[in-house]
Amino acid sequence: MTATFISGASSGIGAELALQLGARGEHVALAARRVDRLDALASEIRRLGVTATVHELDVRDAAAVDAAVRAADEAHGGLDRVVVNAGTGGGQPIGLGRHDANVALLEVNLLGALAQAEVAMSLFRPRDRGHLVLMSSVAAVRPLPGSSAAYAASKAAVRHLGGALAIDCHDTGIDVTTVLPGWVDSEMTEGVTTRLKAGTASAVAELVDILDERPVEAWLPGWWGFVGRRVLPLVPPGILRRFG
Repeated sequence: MTATFISGASSGIGAELALQLGARGEHVALAARRVDRLDALASEIRRLGVTATVHELDVRDAAAVDAAVRAADEAHGGLDRVVVNAGTGGGQPIGLGRHDANVALLEVNLLGALAQAEVAMSLFRPRDRGHLVLMSSVAAVRPLPGSSAAYAASKAAVRHLGGALAIDCHDTGIDVTTVLPGWVDSEMTEGVTTRLKAGTASAVAELVDILDERPVEAWLPGWWGFVGRRVLPLVPPGILRRFG
């Protein structure tokens, strides 16, 4: 039976992914800072007849990341998949005295992802099997200005990290997938009002299909691939400034 570790599992894509995997009989390890939410989610998933373990985790703490993933691996008799989903926004325009906010964002989105990838690969390499999934963003495609600068930079770095690991693992039993979500309904996108924002359940249903297919890179929802590859590279800087 497949066992999946999901960081950022207390809300949004992470929580919905845990529910959908549990509904199809997969075991899950839920990790996040908000343990009360994880406990409630785990109880709901256990009623589906599968195992759900709870791991309190702040991904900014690399030692805690290592301990949590290894504890989940032991609890489930070996993890098959690690989904690096924890992320945050809250970036600030550079040069206006909020360096602290941008550092905090990078600690979660980039260094937290790197820490999760490190421990996941340390488990997968000796076994020559496993699936590492890194959640990047459509924001990785093009530099974004203003308060989005640090966020876009962090997600571009995650995209390159995933691509590099996919090359490392070519012709092995390990798969590495980088997912680039557009706007999906979640706490992070509460202030976004656009018809382009996808519902959480439908987007995660597509994500589950992506996990089954194990591509090197995927867009979420899939139609964002056209936007990311054909539209965003052509957007003039003056229009991009509106997203800052």
